[in-house]
Amino acid sequence: MKNNNISRKDRLKSKRQAPANYLIVCEGKKTEPNYFNGLKKKINEKYGNKVDVLIPNIEVKGTGMNTTSLVKYTQKTVNHANKVYGQV
Repeated sequence: MKNNNISRKDRLKSKRQAPANYLIVCEGKKTEPNYFNGLKKKINEKYGNKVDVLIPNIEVKGTGMNTTSLVKYTQKTVNHANKVYGQV
């Protein structure tokens, strides 16, 4: 006899949190963004076609700034963003 309760898979799916947003801000304009965007591409290639895996949103910004300016830029970006970042 079939159970009319919600299936285990449906219960687990409803408890999952949405994937977090990640912001990566780096000093370099080319090398670091290329590296992190390559990493992002590999994650999406490996897990993107799987139904049950929630892929995080990864945003990479290369600034060409020194460390102090980079921190100030990052704080400003996070404070004015229209989304919440899980990790910066």
